[in-house]
Formats: sequence, structure tokens, C-alpha cells
Amino acid sequence: MSDPNNMNDAMAKWVAACTPGDHHKRMEAFAGTWDMTRIMNCGSPDGKPVESKGHAVKRIILGGRWLVDETKGEFMGQPHESISYLGYDNFRKRYVGSYIDNLSTMLFTSVGGADADGRVFCAFGTMDEPMTGEVQKYIRYVAKIVDADTHTFEIYSADCVPERLVQEITYRRVK
Repeated sequence: MSDPNNMNDAMAKWVAACTPGDHHKRMEAFAGTWDMTRIMNCGSPDGKPVESKGHAVKRIILGGRWLVDETKGEFMGQPHESISYLGYDNFRKRYVGSYIDNLSTMLFTSVGGADADGRVFCAFGTMDEPMTGEVQKYIRYVAKIVDADTHTFEIYSADCVPERLVQEITYRRVK
């Protein structure tokens, strides 16, 4: 057992918590330039899904610790830009994420994990919903690596039973 008062033990723990590893490498599958198709399953006046297009550039930054995702496109008929970060917190043993965009003033955060193969990432977060007045509404996010050139990202409203798929984005690698 390590001694918390021993500086060598303390520094070894710090280094272990700060060094990128296999969980960080899994994020590399998302790096690249992508065309996006977004399907919104709510929000249109007629209740039908709304499709929009966009473009994403995802890259690994800060020595392999973070994936930054910058998108531009359209969302519900409006010009849309967003930035998100995904990383793996070695100390808490969880993937952590954040998201901001030009259509809101909110910061979205998430915490989650991945399956054993690193092909399906699932995270949970909360959001405030101005349309309904809900505060800290539960959201579930699922990213799936389909193949080397395709992945999906789904957003579920997780505060109801059954859950409701709100949005699905399909990413196709630009070659």
C-alpha cells in the first residue's frame, strides 16, 4: 500500500492520473474530417423529423488527452456552429465531455463509459429545456463506431419511460 505522505508515491499517482492511455487511444477513431447528416425527431411544426447537413473536423489535441470536435452546418433551419471536447479522466475512470454552440448560452456536460471493444460510448448528462421550463433534464448520449469511415451520435431524452430518441447524427468520413 502506498504512503500518501511519501512524495514519490504521491507523484507516481499524479503521473498515472495524467498520462494518456488506451482509453484515450480509442478516441482516435473519431478524428478526421466528416460530412454530417442530422435527423431531429422533434421540433417541426408538423411533427415530422427534420434533416439537416453539416461538416465536422475532429482532432486529437493536448498530447493525446482530448478530442476536439468543431462543426458547422444547419440546425432546425438556422446556421449552426458548435465545439465539443471529449476526454478520459484516468482518476475517475470515466469519459467526460462538454459542448457549446452558437444557438444557446448553455454548457452541456456528460460523463460515461465505453464497451469493452471501444466501439460504443454511452454517457449521461443534464440540460435545461427552455421550451418546457425543465431544469436538469436527463439526457443520454450514445456514440457508435460503425466502421473506419462511419460513426453515429444519438441523443435521448432519458427522463421518460420509454426513452425518446431526440436526435441522430451520422458522420461519414470525407476522403
